[in-house]
Amino acid sequence: MPNDGSGRRLSSIERTFDIIEEIKELDGARVSELADRLEMPKSTVHNHLTTLVNRGYLVKYDGEYRLGLDFLNLGRYVKSDWKYEIVESKVHEIAEETGERTMFLVEEHGYGIYVFVETPPDVIKPGKWVYKRRSSLHAASSGKTVLAHLPEAYARDIVSRHGLPQLTENTHTSIGPLFEEMEVIREQGYALNREEHMKGVRSVSAPVFYPDDRFFGALSVAAPVRRLNGDRFRSEIPQLLMGIADEIQLRLRYASEEVTF
Repeated sequence: MPNDGSGRRLSSIERTFDIIEEIKELDGARVSELADRLEMPKSTVHNHLTTLVNRGYLVKYDGEYRLGLDFLNLGRYVKSDWKYEIVESKVHEIAEETGERTMFLVEEHGYGIYVFVETPPDVIKPGKWVYKRRSSLHAASSGKTVLAHLPEAYARDIVSRHGLPQLTENTHTSIGPLFEEMEVIREQGYALNREEHMKGVRSVSAPVFYPDDRFFGALSVAAPVRRLNGDRFRSEIPQLLMGIADEIQLRLRYASEEVTF
């Protein structure tokens, strides 16, 4: 999803979003807390908060500000507008069948965005890394799937802008080998993460396409090495993901006709 980000940045709007994101990170915050953390005058913070409350995007309880339900309305719109709701049930289905954490990731502004993360009850929940708003694309299997199916010029621009930070000893840190793997991913139809994003964790990913064969997003399954190895790692889960990716493509094609599968 190329976006040149050109144009003049408005500092007042950036401060508003800094406040919103800080409230989310803190699970609610008071004026003084936000002012300290963001190094902003209390009066400025208070003015932004008051505006957001009046617009319905924040609520105030006992002096603490929290995100309001208008954000939920926006999220529902985005989910429907981009047809992401078609994927949600399939992510749940994969998690149930494999017993492993299952995710759906899309690219935006050169980063990976986890739209859905389904963690079975008996799987230890991950740290905040898996829920981050933005994730680098070069290390996780889903991120490599994204890079492999974006226009190559844009994929190279992403790498040039964001770099290839080393997360483990197996992470790609050179562009040549990374893009050689992109060719393999396109040929075989899936990507593997061999402890490149987190030590002791592997993952498998497959691309999902729109009916016109434009890239939509990446399904992935992640698990500890001891559970994701051998044929399960190299064949069983890749085949499962590719099959369900095909089903999602059909759902996208017939979404307007309310066909169920």
